[in-house]
This record gives sequence, C-alpha cells and structure tokens, in this order.
Amino acid sequence: MNDPLHDRLRQAADDTGQPLKTDLDDLLGRARAGRSRHRTRIAGAALVTAAAVVGTSLGVRAALPDGEPVPTAGDKLPHSAVQAEEKPLAHDEIIRRCLPQLAKYDDYPMYPDTRKLTAKDWMVSHERDYAVGDIVALNALNSGNPVLCAIPEQGSENKPVTFADLDPAADQPARIAEVCSEMFLPPSSFDPESGEVVEAPSPALTPDLRGATVAAVDDAGLIMSALLVKDGEHWTCTLTPLTSDAAVTEAGGALPRSYQVAFSGTTSGPDNKSLTKENASYYTAAGVMPRDARSIEVTLATGATFSVPVNDGNYAFVLKDPGSGGLVDADYRVLDAHGNVLGQGSSM
Repeated sequence: MNDPLHDRLRQAADDTGQPLKTDLDDLLGRARAGRSRHRTRIAGAALVTAAAVVGTSLGVRAALPDGEPVPTAGDKLPHSAVQAEEKPLAHDEIIRRCLPQLAKYDDYPMYPDTRKLTAKDWMVSHERDYAVGDIVALNALNSGNPVLCAIPEQGSENKPVTFADLDPAADQPARIAEVCSEMFLPPSSFDPESGEVVEAPSPALTPDLRGATVAAVDDAGLIMSALLVKDGEHWTCTLTPLTSDAAVTEAGGALPRSYQVAFSGTTSGPDNKSLTKENASYYTAAGVMPRDARSIEVTLATGATFSVPVNDGNYAFVLKDPGSGGLVDADYRVLDAHGNVLGQGSSM
C-alpha cells in the first residue's frame, strides 16, 4: 500500500470539528457496509406542527412512483450461458472465476492487496444463489470493504470488467437493487487502534433485495440514494462509486412511515481528507412518509436551501454543498400540497 495514501486514510478517522453528532449504536444497529472516512448519522428531531408556510426551492430532486420500476436496456450484464451452467454456482467456483477481476482494486488503498491473497482468503458475503452475470460481493480477512464481481461464464474469467460496468446509474433500477442487495452486510469486527478489520463478517442471511422496485432515486456528484420496496417492505440504500474513498455505501431498513427524516452525511476533496479532487459536503436520506406529504424543504446552516419531492409517500435525495466547510447542521420541514407544514426537525 502506498504510504502517503495509507496515512491519509488513517487521518480520516479524525472527525473533530464536525458539528454533527455520531451515535455509534445507531451506526452499527442497521446492517450495512461502509467504505468511508466519515460515516455520520443525523437523527431527525421530534416533530411539531406549525402554521402554513410556503417553502423556497433552490434545487429539486426526482422520485419514482411506487410499484413502477423502469426497465432499462443494459441494466444487467449479459449472461448468455446462464441456462447452460448449473445454478446455483458453488461459492468456491464463484471465487475462482472472480479472482482475475479483483486485480483492479489494488490501485485503491481502501481495499485489500489482492496480490497477497489466495482464493482461500476470500468469501462470498451472502448465502444466496448466484448465476453467470450476477453481481456478487466478496469479503477478505483484514478488510471491511467488500469488492464486487460480475460472475463470468467459464472460459471468460480474464475478460475485463471495469468499475463502470459494476457501478449502477440512476436509470438502471435492476442494477441499483442488485448492488444495494450485495452491499447489505453486517458490520465487521474492527480494531480502532490498528485501523484494521480483525474478523470479516460471516456469510450474511440479510434480505435478498434483487428484483426490488426502486420507488425513489436521486444522485449528485459521487453519491446515489435510493428507496427500495420488496414484499411490502421498504429499504434504503446509499451508493458511491467503487473507486471513491469519500463517501459511504450502506443499506438497511427504512424508518416507519412518519414525517421524520434521518440524514446521513459525508465529505469529499483534499481539504476534507479525501483522495477525491472536489471539495464538497453531501447530505442524503430516503424513506416513506404519510401520503399527504408533497415535499421536504431542507435548509443548511450555510443558508443553502433545497426542495425535495415526495411521491406517494416515497422520497430519496442527495444534497450537494460545494466547498471545504465540512458538514453543518440541517433543518427540514415537511410540506403538503398547499405549503402547510406537516412536520419539522433538525440534525441537532
């Protein structure tokens, strides 16, 4: 590992000076996977009712109707040999086929050095069935950051698969659900003194979200936020490119339907101890509200204001605040169609 990069990642653990409060129990309470220097959960405060107020909007985010996923050409990698091979593939066979794809992770210090690992050092992260073309998460000892692989057909193990082939776009709902499902992992055992993972997570019996409906999605800069629905249950997911050290990737159960908003926050750029080039702060959330909610107005302590649509009770947003000022407190108001305030809260 490159020593300067390693030092910068170690320094990233120091979040002093950030006004947002971090609740460790809350962070570890939901199953999630992270590759982040900053993992900040901002719990919504108690809600109060107020008189009618019309909100100001400086930015609008998109939501999708509940129950209406949008199929997209190229949403899945081709797997012409699925019918020709035994399903499910054995885990050791999946690892064997994926090993050639993992070399590209060696350029990024937040992942294990695959040159020092053998097939026996890797494990498939979930106990579920996989076939050719599926995305699969793999974990190695001494790394809490899972890697993704697109399972190749036999004989095509050395065919290049880029990070762009794995990271979903906002118009690829099936791929979003698939990657969110793979990133839904329990926390690993982490040694805060050494900064190393001392025990990888066991294969997780976490919900298989492949095939879920993407009820709302938004992306800005490095980050994508999505609300998934499967079998009547709602799940939230935040994704960041596999090559980014500046943001958090996580998945978990949505809060019960209410006017409460629970934010997550992260920063990017050299001034924020990140290897990414752009200094910025990001605020994300996804969830479900009563269906009379039509929008969420968010105001940052910097004065920046954003308006987020709520569609049939579903919402997801990523708010990007450029600059190196770091995360600040955020206030929000939930509005109905007439601008009446249904609930409000803050990050404090």
